[in-house]
Amino acid sequence: ESKVCNCVHVISYKVCNCVHVMRFKVGNCVHVIRNKVCNCVHVISYKVCNCVHLISYTVCNCVHVIRNKVCNCVHVIRNKVGNCVHVIRNKVGNCVHVIRNKVCNCVNVIRNKAGNCIHVIRNKVCNCVHVIRNKVGNCVNVIRNKVCNCVHVI
Repeated sequence: ESKVCNCVHVISYKVCNCVHVMRFKVGNCVHVIRNKVCNCVHVISYKVCNCVHLISYTVCNCVHVIRNKVCNCVHVIRNKVGNCVHVIRNKVGNCVHVIRNKVCNCVNVIRNKAGNCIHVIRNKVCNCVHVIRNKVGNCVNVIRNKVCNCVHVI
């Protein structure tokens, strides 16, 4: 559990039978992204208080649930809320999942390559850069959060 500015980041990883669950609680918004890939379970929970340096899904009083079941297809989900554009692109053929969220001046990119079990989450919000890299093959999880002048590595 890392306390950055006024935000609390809780990340727990349970490795078993392949389901990736991401829960984002920003203000009154809850964002859930579930990706079923490989044989592991990654759970990331973010509780954001007064800062916006996290994955800025600035959608206010709503709940966005995105579920991606990997088969042999390409899923594209685009959500335009206010000035925010959320684009989710999943290319299952090569096991590459890309989630791109452009919110105001924030760019959030999530890339999952199932073949080599490499999950990369890059969030560029204002002056803050959050990078989460998970390599399932060797069971190495690296989380790097650069918020303002603070760098937190777990």
